[in-house]
Amino acid sequence: MTMGVARQKQQLREKWRQWRETLSPQEHAIKSERVCSRLIDVLDGLRTSSTADTPGDHSPFSVFTFVPYGSEVNIRPVLEWMWGKGIQVICPICMSDNRMTLHAVSGWHALRPGKWGILEPDRSSPGPLLSHELDMQAVIFPGLLFDLDGRRLGYGKGYYDRWWAQAVQTIQARQADDSRSLTEEGEPLKIGVAFREQLLDHIPRDTHDVVMDLVVTDENSQYC
Repeated sequence: MTMGVARQKQQLREKWRQWRETLSPQEHAIKSERVCSRLIDVLDGLRTSSTADTPGDHSPFSVFTFVPYGSEVNIRPVLEWMWGKGIQVICPICMSDNRMTLHAVSGWHALRPGKWGILEPDRSSPGPLLSHELDMQAVIFPGLLFDLDGRRLGYGKGYYDRWWAQAVQTIQARQADDSRSLTEEGEPLKIGVAFREQLLDHIPRDTHDVVMDLVVTDENSQYC
């Protein structure tokens, strides 16, 4: 990362974190509800398509998601919808060595406040530990900003970028394995969620930053 890009990112983080905090509780709730409605439509369509494409496959439809915190888009209704539909919900634990471990969770009872107060799988009984094998159909990413090309600006810790880099290695390993082609396994749909104001024309990006396939806002669903 060049100093110029790093400085630009930090300035954007400060500006847009402050902007998000200025939303009134009512405005935040209304905009979040609209995002949830659009996101549920996307996931329901993906679930229906996945079932139609693999009628004999009984593996669970799985989604890896963040758990909203503070002024982030409140996607709690989406988690509840997924649990109600029998979708396997996967949530991360942020470890002290800057890794994320992924765990299937079956409801709010399985989550506890963790690092920075963010809800995460209960560390005393965190549920099934999942590897970086991409046996999931979608990943819902948090972020402060996104742009029309799918670039994402996170909070600066790099958890999701490191996780995705390792996931890509898994994809490449599968490509090299004659018995498991990429087309058979596929990639999860990478979905960013944000308020419309947080979707810009362009934001700075480093080569290691994960790029979204789709950004869902309170006004539209923008494929990248």
